[in-house]
Amino acid sequence: HSFPTRRSSDLVKDNSNNTDALFSLSLVYGYQNRIKEQELILKKIIKIDPRYTAAYSSLGQLYLYGSGPAENKIKQASVFFNRALELDSEDTQALSGLAFINKKEKKYTESLDYYNRAVKTDVNNPYIYLDRASVKKRLNDTEGALKDLNNAVTLAPGYYWSYIDRGILYLDINRTDLALKDFNSAIKVNSSDFVAYVYKAGILYSTTSLLDETIETYRKLVSLKPEYYFAYSPLGVLYYIKGKWEESIRFFKKAYSYETKEFAYPLLITLAYRYAGEKDRAEKYLEKEIVNLPRNSWYYHTARFLLNPMRDIFIIRMAGNESSRLVRERILFYIASQYRLMKRFSSSSTYFLEVADSGLKCKPEFKIAREQIRLNKGGS
Repeated sequence: HSFPTRRSSDLVKDNSNNTDALFSLSLVYGYQNRIKEQELILKKIIKIDPRYTAAYSSLGQLYLYGSGPAENKIKQASVFFNRALELDSEDTQALSGLAFINKKEKKYTESLDYYNRAVKTDVNNPYIYLDRASVKKRLNDTEGALKDLNNAVTLAPGYYWSYIDRGILYLDINRTDLALKDFNSAIKVNSSDFVAYVYKAGILYSTTSLLDETIETYRKLVSLKPEYYFAYSPLGVLYYIKGKWEESIRFFKKAYSYETKEFAYPLLITLAYRYAGEKDRAEKYLEKEIVNLPRNSWYYHTARFLLNPMRDIFIIRMAGNESSRLVRERILFYIASQYRLMKRFSSSSTYFLEVADSGLKCKPEFKIAREQIRLNKGGS
């Protein structure tokens, strides 16, 4: 990094009023993140030549993305961007900067106007199309946003954020197939991109039965960011569906350590122990955990039912009297699971079918029930 600095410095030494040489040096300082020195050089250029447009727009960028209070940064940046446009109404950097500022201030119509002008000055700049797409999306111009994102991808196929933004837009219009394709493209470009894996995992989990690929995607998420606890519950569910009980238990316990108020996890862990043939461990675990469940809650009474299946009349009546459909269907899942363990397959299938057909998706029990039916495990 030192070689270009020496070359530019030599030019400045030869001619301290050489604004082009000074500007080249400012670019090198910016690349090296020597922000204070870059600012001083740009201000020196303006002092030498008050009409040096690029110095104003570069200072605007410097203030806009630099440190300090947001309000002050935007105010200072706007001054420099506007001055640049006074000198050159087609300065792309200044137009893009003011477009960004207006977007930040939720002045989307004004922002779009600046982006439109910026595109005319630099029609092959993929990042302007990418930024303009976000504004068009805010203005409910989905078709226009998609067109801009297509341009961004075409112009810079190696820039993974274009795929991510287009994938999110496809999700908004319920084209999960195209969204998944874009998130896979983003991963292909950047295999360590966390965001693309988040969206891919969500799509696979909610819309497909590709268990192994979904597990692989969530495991990648956890490897990239172990503190991303939102992956633990889906992994518990997926391993549960596959009958990998120890793995399911491990991830449900991890999920419960973060989501301490989701009291269904001890119930699911208990079932996993039971399906694994670990009846004693299941009872020991739930007897320890039941004291932490809210008394008179459906979690508590379901836990008592799992410990004492002969209480099925009480829990069935409780489910029938439950006003919340969500809670009722979740209780029925545990009744179905207990009946399956008791080899009461006909009753188990009946309840699994009801839960699976409920159309509810927001809790682990519903994914498991649907897959139980798909894999024909509800009744045998």
